[in-house]
Amino acid sequence: MINFELLGFNAVELLVLVYFIIGSYSLGYLLLRTGWPRIRILDENYRIGWSVIFGVLFSILWVALAVLFNMQALFPIVLTITLIIALILFSIRRRFFASKNITVAVPKEKAAAQVIAEKSIERFLADREFILNKSLSSEQIEKIQESLKQKGQ
Repeated sequence: MINFELLGFNAVELLVLVYFIIGSYSLGYLLLRTGWPRIRILDENYRIGWSVIFGVLFSILWVALAVLFNMQALFPIVLTITLIIALILFSIRRRFFASKNITVAVPKEKAAAQVIAEKSIERFLADREFILNKSLSSEQIEKIQESLKQKGQ
């Protein structure tokens, strides 16, 4: 095999580095979720883009530290240490500097399905013939309509 070396990394180590940098999306998303948990409410394409950017920047930092400390042969250890330090720093950032308000993200499909279901029920309740054909008493219809009005407020 040809003895190829670049920045102190041999050919196999370089392939592993390239693999990690290309697949750094997941590391980027992990770091973003740790430091900025509200990333979940962003649009998927926007979230993926920021995850790729964070992952590539983290990978470049990781490789630079391995080269700087001349630890190319131990780059998995450098990755682990760098990742742990980054997670600690981003956790501290989230704990002390992030907004205390919690935002819960609901997928658009579920929110739309709920609205459609509520509109359908309202339409069925407005059609007394439909309800009466299902053998509900007038009192039951009134109770259902009142409960829907209360939920809507």
